[in-house]
Amino acid sequence: MNTILITGGNGFLGKNILNALLIQGKNIHIKIIARNLNCIDSISRPKNSGCSIETIKGDIQDKEFIKKSMIDVDTLIHLAALKDITYCENNPVEAVRTNIEGTINLLDRFEGETFLSLSSNKAVHPNSCYGATKLLMERIILKKAKENPDIRYIIVRSGNIIGSNGSVVDLWKHQINQNNRINITNLEMTRLFVDAHLLSEYIIQILKSGKSGTIYIPQHHSVKLDNLAKAVIELYGDNNTKINIVGMKQGEQVHEILSTDQEPVVNESQYNSSNNPDKMTLAEMKQLLLRI
Repeated sequence: MNTILITGGNGFLGKNILNALLIQGKNIHIKIIARNLNCIDSISRPKNSGCSIETIKGDIQDKEFIKKSMIDVDTLIHLAALKDITYCENNPVEAVRTNIEGTINLLDRFEGETFLSLSSNKAVHPNSCYGATKLLMERIILKKAKENPDIRYIIVRSGNIIGSNGSVVDLWKHQINQNNRINITNLEMTRLFVDAHLLSEYIIQILKSGKSGTIYIPQHHSVKLDNLAKAVIELYGDNNTKINIVGMKQGEQVHEILSTDQEPVVNESQYNSSNNPDKMTLAEMKQLLLRI
């Protein structure tokens, strides 16, 4: 890993991976691609790191831009995606252009050693546009791995990243600040969560030792949303914070799974299905949130 290109590097996970690379890596040149220049400029540059950081404004759909950005890149971490389920349902063409065509654009122009892409558990038995685009992205990368044995093509599949922009915790904190209530679609809904710091370290580990054509899944927590809501209210709300049941949106599932038996998967999570929540106490769940 001499020159690493990170797409979507200005996002929540991208910044966590960048920090992990700066701690672990020496003399690495890191290129960060993002469409929002303001977000790029906000990324901190540590004073005592041997790594150099190059920030580039652009879009993964732009073929000429990607071709130029790929110069000297030996490792690619592909995080850029449209991930909001409702937005993807309402804008399926844009979801395809970014999540599928953008990935194909990167694959076609990558001539380095390791191509790692982040996927989602919503690619398993998808019932949403977002999940469908992630499933197709995975299949395209796995096919590429079979066709080109000289390059490692790796997928890391993740559940919901705790505290990421647009996550349920992030949304609830915003709703509490706005009107002191949180919206829950279904009290029985469960979700699979992963810690961003652990996920970042896991991705770097897989970059070093992962096998091409494999889907890797890190350790997850399985959480019931009504229990998570109580923890969020205790941390960020008050005795007057209300829970508002709004019903499930199109493309949502009551429970989630991480993998199936038919996939080339290395699943390191003890919870393959969210329909088996962790027996965490309220205090333990609050500690989980405080690590964000």
